[in-house]
Amino acid sequence: RGHLERKRFRALVAKRDLAARRMQGLLHIRRARIQLGELRQQRKALELKTTIYLQSWWRGQKARRYVRELFPLIKKRHQAALCIQGLGRIRRAKRKLQVLREAR
Repeated sequence: RGHLERKRFRALVAKRDLAARRMQGLLHIRRARIQLGELRQQRKALELKTTIYLQSWWRGQKARRYVRELFPLIKKRHQAALCIQGLGRIRRAKRKLQVLREAR
């Protein structure tokens, strides 16, 4: 009375130790899962960053290719615009000359 037999005491200590080990193991598992989640988030962030970079690079390539194909047309259009502007200047100059001749 007031004390446990040696066998029962050892059994209770063994159960307590086993329970403590189990709790520590579960705590390690929980910490490992938390760390795994953080690492997954970091990996996904890096993958997303890389994906966005590759997408923008690809869009740039496509745009440059498209512009390269259109460049001759743009050049011809620009030359035509310059020609029209030049003709307009000549026409204005002739009108001005005519007005000045009439004023004399």
